[in-house]
Amino acid sequence: MSEASADWALEPPALRFSGLTKRFGQSEVLQGVSFDVAPGEIHALLGANGAGKSTLIKILAGVYSLDSGSIEVHGVPLESAHGHGHDPEAARAAGIAFVHQDLGLVEDISVADNIALQLGYEKRFGLVSSRATSARVARVLATIGAEFAPDRMVSSLSRDEQVLCAVARALALEPRIVILDEVSASLPKPEVERLSRSLRSMRRGGAAFLYVTHRLDELTGLVDRVTVLRNGKKVVTAAMSDLSHDALVRHIVGAEVRASRRRARPQDDSAHGRVPKLVVRDLTTDVMTGPISFDVHAGEVLGICGLVGSGTRELAQTFAGAYKPTGGTAELNGRGLPLGRPEALASRGCAVVPGDRQREGIITGLALRENLLPTRRAFGAWSRAGFRSPGRETQAVLRTCEAFGVVPRDRADRDVSELSGGNQQKIVFARALADRPEIAVLEDPTAGVDIGSREVLYDLIHEAADAGTAVLLISTDFEEVAAQSHRVLVLSHGLIAAEFPDAREVSADRLAEASYAVAPTTRLPGTGRSLEDQARS
Repeated sequence: MSEASADWALEPPALRFSGLTKRFGQSEVLQGVSFDVAPGEIHALLGANGAGKSTLIKILAGVYSLDSGSIEVHGVPLESAHGHGHDPEAARAAGIAFVHQDLGLVEDISVADNIALQLGYEKRFGLVSSRATSARVARVLATIGAEFAPDRMVSSLSRDEQVLCAVARALALEPRIVILDEVSASLPKPEVERLSRSLRSMRRGGAAFLYVTHRLDELTGLVDRVTVLRNGKKVVTAAMSDLSHDALVRHIVGAEVRASRRRARPQDDSAHGRVPKLVVRDLTTDVMTGPISFDVHAGEVLGICGLVGSGTRELAQTFAGAYKPTGGTAELNGRGLPLGRPEALASRGCAVVPGDRQREGIITGLALRENLLPTRRAFGAWSRAGFRSPGRETQAVLRTCEAFGVVPRDRADRDVSELSGGNQQKIVFARALADRPEIAVLEDPTAGVDIGSREVLYDLIHEAADAGTAVLLISTDFEEVAAQSHRVLVLSHGLIAAEFPDAREVSADRLAEASYAVAPTTRLPGTGRSLEDQARS
């Protein structure tokens, strides 16, 4: 068990779950789940979307109450002051810190203020000292490798940087138990490795970690034991060293899942004299230092990756219409793209799967119907004589859900928040791809999605490409980019640091290595210009 204590059996577990059962109506989402987490252990909690992981975490946090079962922290029952169950304050008092999928940051204040609200403000002569507080927060950020300044507004941080901010806030109080719920879903491999080093360092002091993730590749060398849930039941608890990747997959999905296959390059591309569908030349915006140039052909999946702050997210948001260009051009089929105008981009056939499903993708509180209505341009396909037709809408919604593998798909008026994360993402995919767009910009399209649903989403991506869509796969998952792209660009500081013309010949490690390159000389697609040429211009 790597670095964890060899004397786990001689002391009570840091965290013990015994017979946890939880029902919502007739649905039993947890069924007698029992396992423990030892002091100094990093324990992975795995399972497909809807397996019960999030419910268990919310019970531990005091958000949901138990129907039966118990929780102990270092041998002491976890209970509130009144002795009936527990609440969020009881979890905090027991030394449990959480980083949830939604992060829980206050976006309209600075990083320093977000962390100081939990850690406390530094004072001088009885007054709050902003300088001393920022210095203390800077030391906290340094422990996890975060490089952004404490005075940055959280709203100005990328999703990746916000994750690091939330992790730093949780670790600031040196809790005895830390729950990390999908915190690595939008982090590139190098950032995950830095976070892993911080976790390993903290656990030497006895802190226990419950680590929830769908990314199985990051477990080796990090976690000591694994617990897998499936359909609300515990399937296995075992040492990570005793489980192969294939065995983990079988435990998670209950069946064999085919490995992600590398995709062949499209046969009819630029090598055969074909004109690119999307041509970007010397593009800059207020948030992209650029200039950046690239081409994408019909039927091609162009992978774009990079470290936190490399400009990948800003590029995706530019093609979503969030930013206007300050220089350069972007043309679709020979006509200029109206960057900076989301509605006009959509009308030209530019579809987007945003990187933050909860804040930018689904519309919580609304039904599948309302979440899918924007799928049909001007709603013409779902109307009759210019008026809405609820019957036709319902039929179209259910057909679309079936085509994209959404489960359950029995009611068009089902609240989208009732779906698992993987099925919510299928709704976002359906809205973007059902109309076979000219361009599909996919930002971290499988973040927080279980391995079974991920393969479904990959198939949907390549079905769209096979139908002629030019796909921009902008992802922080280097394994995903290497396996699913035809060609790959690596960004660094807003510029193209490297191009790999055939993704079949590149690995995730090679992409990570290229992302750190200081002075690459790779030529840009279609321009013959290197990174140095870009910088000089």
